[in-house]
Amino acid sequence: MSSYVQQEIKCPCGEVFEAEVCQSVSVSREPDLKDRVLGGQFNVVQCPRCQQMIYAEHFVLFHDSSQELMAFVYPPSMESETEKIRVVMGNAFKRLQDESPPEQQMRYQPFLLFGLDALCDLLNIEEEILDEMKIVQALCDSMKLAYRRLHFDAARKNNVPAILPLNAPAEKNAKVSIDASRALEGVRKILESNPYHAHYKRFLQKLEVGWFLKDSDFV
Repeated sequence: MSSYVQQEIKCPCGEVFEAEVCQSVSVSREPDLKDRVLGGQFNVVQCPRCQQMIYAEHFVLFHDSSQELMAFVYPPSMESETEKIRVVMGNAFKRLQDESPPEQQMRYQPFLLFGLDALCDLLNIEEEILDEMKIVQALCDSMKLAYRRLHFDAARKNNVPAILPLNAPAEKNAKVSIDASRALEGVRKILESNPYHAHYKRFLQKLEVGWFLKDSDFV
C-alpha cells in the first residue's frame, strides 16, 4: 500500500503549514499515482494563505512490482550525500527483503534517484520501451514468430527490451528454445517489417557483435 505522512511546508509567501504528502508509492495497487508523478501533480499542496500550489519535497519510495522497478527518490538537495545515502538505501532494502516471506522477496535491486524529475525521466524511458515491446509482440503474433520474455530487471541491466523475437515458428503453450542465431534473425525480421524501433535497433547491434543473454535472464 502507498503511505502518507504529515509534513511542515514553508510557502514562499512566508506561511508555514502542515500538509499530507505521499512517502511510499505502490503503483500495482494505485496505478493513478504513476500518472500523477508523470503529470507533475504528485505531492503538490496548496498554501492556505496565498493559494499558491507548491511541490512538497520529500523522500519517496516508488515501487512498480509488475515492471520489477523500485526507486528510492531523495530530494535533489541531498545529492551531495550520495555515498552515505547509498548505504542507508542498501540497509533499508535488505531489511525489507528480510521481513518479507521468500515468495515475496524481490530478485531486482532498487534505483537511487534525486528529485522527481529524475524519476519522471526513468519512467518515460520505461514507457517508451514498453510501447515498442507491445508493438513487437503484436508483430510476432501476426508473423507467427516465437518470442521469449526477459525479466524486466535483466532487460534493464542489459539495456535491451524485455521481449526477444526468435526466428522460429510460434508453438502454442510451448517455450521455444533460445539461441543467439535465432534471436539475431528474429530481431532482423521484426526490423525488416517495421524499421522504426530504436531500442530494437540497438538490440540488433549488440547481437551482431556476438553478445547474448544468460538463461537466467529469461522468464
